Amino acid sequence: MAKTEKELKWNLLKLPGGVLQASVSSVSKPLESMLPDGPAYQRRFEDDLRAVGSFDRIDILIDSMGGLVDSAAGMSSAILATAKPVRVLIQGACGSAATLIAYGTAAKTICITHSGKLVFHMPRVEGYGHTKSGVWKLLYSFSRLGTVNAMVGLYRARSKRFSRAELKQMMSEERLLSAHEAVETGFADKIVTLDAFQRGAV
Repeated sequence: MAKTEKELKWNLLKLPGGVLQASVSSVSKPLESMLPDGPAYQRRFEDDLRAVGSFDRIDILIDSMGGLVDSAAGMSSAILATAKPVRVLIQGACGSAATLIAYGTAAKTICITHSGKLVFHMPRVEGYGHTKSGVWKLLYSFSRLGTVNAMVGLYRARSKRFSRAELKQMMSEERLLSAHEAVETGFADKIVTLDAFQRGAV
């Protein structure tokens, strides 16, 4: 049976007022169909953005428990490369690699719905995950450590409530934050409805 992994994807919709709405979710795909690295994903997502034409702002709606870190890094990089203002709404779940979209795109505003939740956990790094010994195990450890430190850095930039050690502990425990906890800890600015977010009432 072919091994599968989740990949970050989006649906893009141009709205009135120069707004590009990007609805981010996850899809399971065979591992061999995944792109080789973050830059390859960035090129794919940049092609998607070019195809929709001009826009003035990106609104990102997230409902994803995550997926391949490279796909999330590529999406974040493509968004950053536009140099457009970004707003984020955590509409449902925002977990694992999906948090790189929420906190790695220089969003000026991050909102969450009442049913939204944040989930922190340790990432997997594909390519070395099942290696038990030798140099490949060492490479896996270095790759994973770099990914963890990058994620913790993004979280710390958003919320000063937790130390780096506490954030790593939250990831190890697969900690879940409700919408109210996300606002209390600084991971979100405000609890809103989708309608209020789209109307700009945030």
